[in-house]
Amino acid sequence: MQEIQIQLPKSAALFWNGKLSNLAKTGQVSQMEATFIEMIRHATPNEVTCSLMLDVYANRGEIEKIQDLFQKMPEFGVVANQIHHNIRLGAYRSQGMDKILSAFNDMKLKHQVDVTSYNIMMNALINVRRDAEAKDLFRELVESGLQPTVVTFNILLGSKSGHQEFAQEMQRLGISLNSITYQKIIENLCAIGRFSKAKELLRRMEEQGLKDVQPYNTILAAHSASGRTMKEAEEFFCMMKEKNLVNEHSWSSFLYVAAAKGRTQVLKSTMKNLRDQNQATVYIYNWLLKGLAKMRNSVPVAKSYLLSMSRNHIEKNEFTWQAALEVGAANGDVDFVKSIRDQVNMLKLCYANFNNDLMDAFIKAGSPSDAINLFDSLSVEERDERVWTTLLTAYGNFRDVSQMEERFMEMQNAQIPATAYTLKKLLHAYSHVLEVDKIIDLHSKMQEKFGISPNSQHDGIVADALSRSNRIEEAIQFIDPANVIHWMTILGACRKHLDEEHGKLAFEKIKELDPENVASYILMSNIYSKLDKKKEAAAILQSVKALGLKKIAGESWITLNGEQHFFTAHDQTNPLMSKILEFTQDSLKKMKEEGFASDLSWVTKDIEEEAKENDLCGHSERSAASLGIMKTDPKTPLVIFKNLRVCGDCHVYTAMLSKIYDREIRLRDTAVWHIFKNGECNCKGSY
Repeated sequence: MQEIQIQLPKSAALFWNGKLSNLAKTGQVSQMEATFIEMIRHATPNEVTCSLMLDVYANRGEIEKIQDLFQKMPEFGVVANQIHHNIRLGAYRSQGMDKILSAFNDMKLKHQVDVTSYNIMMNALINVRRDAEAKDLFRELVESGLQPTVVTFNILLGSKSGHQEFAQEMQRLGISLNSITYQKIIENLCAIGRFSKAKELLRRMEEQGLKDVQPYNTILAAHSASGRTMKEAEEFFCMMKEKNLVNEHSWSSFLYVAAAKGRTQVLKSTMKNLRDQNQATVYIYNWLLKGLAKMRNSVPVAKSYLLSMSRNHIEKNEFTWQAALEVGAANGDVDFVKSIRDQVNMLKLCYANFNNDLMDAFIKAGSPSDAINLFDSLSVEERDERVWTTLLTAYGNFRDVSQMEERFMEMQNAQIPATAYTLKKLLHAYSHVLEVDKIIDLHSKMQEKFGISPNSQHDGIVADALSRSNRIEEAIQFIDPANVIHWMTILGACRKHLDEEHGKLAFEKIKELDPENVASYILMSNIYSKLDKKKEAAAILQSVKALGLKKIAGESWITLNGEQHFFTAHDQTNPLMSKILEFTQDSLKKMKEEGFASDLSWVTKDIEEEAKENDLCGHSERSAASLGIMKTDPKTPLVIFKNLRVCGDCHVYTAMLSKIYDREIRLRDTAVWHIFKNGECNCKGSY
């Protein structure tokens, strides 16, 4: 073979290209450069050679080597083609958005762009959550006369909104949906709560003869959402088995749902079967742990599975520790979070995102001071955009907006660029304290000041703040009409402001998008009840029964001396319940002496007025707070979690409780942290 190379140096490029290609396929990219240099001594590289080497350099982000090869191409007699230009464009992603945008615009000026160039650029924009700019680029692509491909739409369907619009555009252009397209649409539908529509698309995909396990896995994992039952998940998983559509991800998704639903026996039996078949991988354990973050009182269970990994010689990785931190955070167990930190430090493990994950866990567990202290202990080099944004979250989530603004200035002075996610956190913080003018100002100047176009998540925050400020008509202008969560935001505000007209609009939209969304029925019933329209309220609740939907039970929990205590509304199972209720009633008497009066309008049950105050006293967060005060030393701060929004009366009650017992009470509901001190909440009337 060496003889052939010497005798036919020009034609030998085919041999060298084959050698380079084999090295690329087997992942031996470090040897490719040496082989390429050797090739130049014996043969002349051609277009294929240059494509192979450009791919290697692009994957490693080696822009200088790409530019150097472009300069050498004329020496080889190679004219750079469209493939070469697109590979170079893709490489610029590692250099930041400014660089890739500049390269793309330069290619347009030189007429070097095709549909693949646009696809690369749109994908880069969506990856940094600049969805609006990606959509603008799509419109530019169509107007230029270039034909979008199925790949174009698969990229666009990765955005957070507009998937319906893009699917319709595909049909208009006669482009058939493939399995990737279906997966993207189904993923988006599940993310915005349109479960029924996702299943409908899955059936359409089957009718088209497409067979891909990933969309099934997406829907299976979506069964973890409230309103879906474990029985539904088991039936869906059985159907997947019958169709022979089960892989490692499928088992992980099933265990994730079982963990989220608190089905510990299902976890035990399934994991035993997988271990017996030697299929219990670190990936499966990681997803099981992530599911446990959705399960109540799951720290002991998480500890047992972490121990099982050690006993079965399954090496934990970065995602294992990340999932364990999520469990501690979700349970409000700061001690468990610290124990995970200590284990990682003891093992001298070095994970790129661990500091950020640890800070995030401290914040979610109700200890922002630990997150702030950790940030302050980091070196300048360790303070990347992620940890800076998490620091801002520590202040913003607990409504310390002035301090958040100071630290954001520090971030900018340190020349750390804000991302779409950073701005989302700033908007959230302003929303928590209803700084509507600041929200609108920041939202309107995102592109001008930071080069970031608002996406549907940013728009949703603006809509939330406007609607809670009783500017519901304005708020509707900012929502994504296909997003259930956005309409739920509007409906929740209508409940607060007793806006029947817009409430009915939002309710009907939610029914169209997600007919099984039980929370929407309860909110609409509450609006009618507070407006004294008992007949309409009863009709809504009757439809809930007729549809077989179940209201989510209110539940609160508190961790005391390492032990978690859970309470449901009107709980009678706790052995201390009689003493807790006695303490709650005694606290209520003390509050009345301070001028507190219960707001009975928050009771929507059809019961006597005298019974309504007792009904409020049975709310789960009151029981958790009472036990916390009873079982801790004076002035000890309390951290309480609730799986629903705290009602308006309990909000005022807890504020008064903080005053009469001189306690700081941190209450996390499904929306925000409420920090009660000296009879006030830090939401300062923005609840």
